[in-house]
Amino acid sequence: MKRLSILIAAFFICISISAQEQTSGFDRSKLFFGGSLGLSLSSNYTIVKIAPQVGYQFNPYFAAGGGVGYNYFGYSDHFSSWSLNYLGLNVFGRATPTKYVALQIQPEIYRMWGSHLSESRVVPCVLVGGGIILPT
Repeated sequence: MKRLSILIAAFFICISISAQEQTSGFDRSKLFFGGSLGLSLSSNYTIVKIAPQVGYQFNPYFAAGGGVGYNYFGYSDHFSSWSLNYLGLNVFGRATPTKYVALQIQPEIYRMWGSHLSESRVVPCVLVGGGIILPT
């Protein structure tokens, strides 16, 4: 019993020393930037997308962040024309359980308005996905 007590005490002392060695605080080198940018034009329609994101890599297995997004959809022909606008916010969490697999969840909320809508609407959505990481 005495040996078990000494072993448990030594274990907690090692954990305490290890925790004190780690520096806490914000590390700018763990920030990453991304998002999407798109433009599609034709004789009848226009689509514009701007969605920057910023994230923070907390450890090798987890990152989180957020962003803003704007989407514009416009259509016009000889008989009608309309447009839709989406402006919103998102947050994301990304897990990397292995070196080559990434899983992500991204809740978003957008305000939608347009030429054929009588009033603006709030549109929530959740994106869930995964991918394979191929280092270059």
